[in-house]
Amino acid sequence: MTGKLCLLTCSNFRQELEAAIAAEGWRLVEVGAFPARCGRPPVSWESLRAALPRDCEMAVALGRSCLSELRQAVPAAMPPLQLLPQEQCFHLVAPVDVVDAAITRGAYLMTPAWLRHWPARLAEMGFADEDLRAFFNEFASKLILLDTGIDPEAPDHLQAMGAHLGLPVERIEIGLAHTRTRLRAIIDSWERQGSSPAASDIQADANS
Repeated sequence: MTGKLCLLTCSNFRQELEAAIAAEGWRLVEVGAFPARCGRPPVSWESLRAALPRDCEMAVALGRSCLSELRQAVPAAMPPLQLLPQEQCFHLVAPVDVVDAAITRGAYLMTPAWLRHWPARLAEMGFADEDLRAFFNEFASKLILLDTGIDPEAPDHLQAMGAHLGLPVERIEIGLAHTRTRLRAIIDSWERQGSSPAASDIQADANS
């Protein structure tokens, strides 16, 4: 294999994927990021094409609602590409039981990358400050940072956002172990087969 495996994800998870790849020393794996809009609207093939790094031999797109409209065949101008929908986007960076328990408790989950720019993220929602606070307090019981360790300032950002919205906060230290395991399944399958990773192998590793 002379080309690269390109992993496509939304910008909320790009830094985790890049840090995991660097830690593992995967020289032929590169990350491309598309806008983090949580499916409003979903990404298009054009969005994925724009996010593709150069020299991709194979691409894998990871996401949830953001990938929901990509049902037709991959355009001929793109490299072979596999969509790997996830039950929850945060399963990419944290164990399933941790994510699902937090969601069951009504928590609003965040990564360090999202949280670093939280004022801009909240502004994108289009609410006035007083309406934004009421909105969050209606549907979220607390704010939870899934702390992968990529940003030492993330706990400070969490406290600031919690104070702004009047919500309790919690930080769960998860590191990069889960992301590294998740990506290892994809990359091992690609290296074994020299083509599209086997979804069954990937999902088995991801849920272990």
